[in-house]
Amino acid sequence: MYKILAKPLFLGKQVFYMPSCHSTNDTAIGILDKPDIIEGCLVITDNQTSGKGQRGNRWNSEPGKNLTFTLVIRPRFLEIRHQFMLNIIISLAITDLLHELIPQENVKVKWPNDVYVNDQKIAGILIENTLNPPFIENSVVGIGLNVNQMNMEVGNAISLANLLNKESDLIEILERLVLAIETRYLELKATKRYELKEEYVSRLLGLNQTRSFYAEHPFKGIIIGISETGKLQVNVGHNTEEFDIKEIQFL
Repeated sequence: MYKILAKPLFLGKQVFYMPSCHSTNDTAIGILDKPDIIEGCLVITDNQTSGKGQRGNRWNSEPGKNLTFTLVIRPRFLEIRHQFMLNIIISLAITDLLHELIPQENVKVKWPNDVYVNDQKIAGILIENTLNPPFIENSVVGIGLNVNQMNMEVGNAISLANLLNKESDLIEILERLVLAIETRYLELKATKRYELKEEYVSRLLGLNQTRSFYAEHPFKGIIIGISETGKLQVNVGHNTEEFDIKEIQFL
């Protein structure tokens, strides 16, 4: 049973726990307009039956073994054109935590917002925003983190248990992760966009390496950064090209 988190200042001070649910993001979206929902509301489940990922993919997780949750935040200070900053701070927070837990491992962000350890996926993020132009009104931040699942359904997935050879306390990992998210969120509120973006780029999987991609056809390129709106910047031959989330795939 998950309870209100003690260490964060304002995230996780309202908790909706469900033993099983269709999708924590969908549940959070469904309660957004209720008058008693506060910023930092946490929706969490032990068994997410239809978890969502980027590009319409499914997020599969063994019941009771991993963290599958959604945070409700209200970044009404953030203009819509800067909405990728939310992907940045959540990705940074997850990698911050993993650097503490497994400092010996190679932890990277696979653009736009998956987290990998040694080229294997350990976490995924799905952020869905409601808008009040020119600002963001609400954001539901869905996170899946592989913690105690030993046998992964997907060949390129990995968990903390695989890396540590032991199980971890899910409630402790949750509290540390939410605290890390709060720290990065407050940095964003303090208008540290440039510093956060640079740190995100420094943690990109494949940065300054020749990699294979697909965008209408297979090609090789070198990731050099991201644009102000979060597009992936890739050097292809003598040109720098920018790609949106649905325009390019890693091979």
